[in-house]
Amino acid sequence: MPRTFKQFMTAGAHGVAWLVVIFGIAALAFGVVVPRIGGATPYTVLTGSMKPHYPPGTLIVSKPIDTGDLKIGDVVTYQLESGKPEVVTHRIVGMGFTVAGDPQFITQGDNNSIADAKPVQPQQIRGKLWYAIPLLGRVSVAIHSNTRELMVYVIAGALALFAAWQIFASGHDKKEKARVEREAAEAAQAAEAAAASQPRGRHSLMESAVSVVRHSTPEYSI
Repeated sequence: MPRTFKQFMTAGAHGVAWLVVIFGIAALAFGVVVPRIGGATPYTVLTGSMKPHYPPGTLIVSKPIDTGDLKIGDVVTYQLESGKPEVVTHRIVGMGFTVAGDPQFITQGDNNSIADAKPVQPQQIRGKLWYAIPLLGRVSVAIHSNTRELMVYVIAGALALFAAWQIFASGHDKKEKARVEREAAEAAQAAEAAAASQPRGRHSLMESAVSVVRHSTPEYSI
C-alpha cells in the first residue's frame, strides 16, 4: 500500500528523534563516561593556538602517560606552572635535558609561529591527547561545574525515557498498522465473496425459469 503524507511525516519525525537520541548518548558517552572509565580528563580548547586541528570549542580528552614514552609530534596537556590548575594543550616539537640531566620538552601550538617560552618539565604533564570532539567543549563550558554532575544524570535519564517512549510508540504503530491491514484484508475477502455469490444466484434463477417453461409446455405424441 502506498504511504500517505502523514505516514511519511511520522517516519521522518521518528528518524530525526532517533538521531537526536543517538547523538545525545554519543556526546554523553565520549564527553563524560569514556574519560571516567579510561582514567582520562576532558578539557575544552579556549584559544586558537591549535587550529586548524583543534579549534576553540573542541573537547579534548587527555590520558595520563609515562613521560618516557612521549615523542616528538605528540599532543600533550601540561600545567603552565607545576601544581597550578591552569593547563595548555600543545604539540611536542623538541626534547632535551636540563643541566642536571633531567628530561624536558619543547612545545608549540600548531597555529603559533614560535615555540612556547619555557620548556615543560615531566611533572607538569597531565596527559597525552587520547581523542578530541569538535564543538562538544562549548557545551561543557556552558554548564557550570557545580551542576555538571547533576546534568549528566538528568540528561542520561531523559535520553533513557525518550528511547523507551520511542520503542513503545513504534510497537503501538506496528500494532495499529497490523489491525488496519487485517480489517482491509477482511473487507476485501467479504467483497470477493459477495461478488462470487452474485453470478451463481442469477444462474439459479435462470435454471428455475427454464424448468417452469419445460413443465408448462404440453406434451404431444405422434
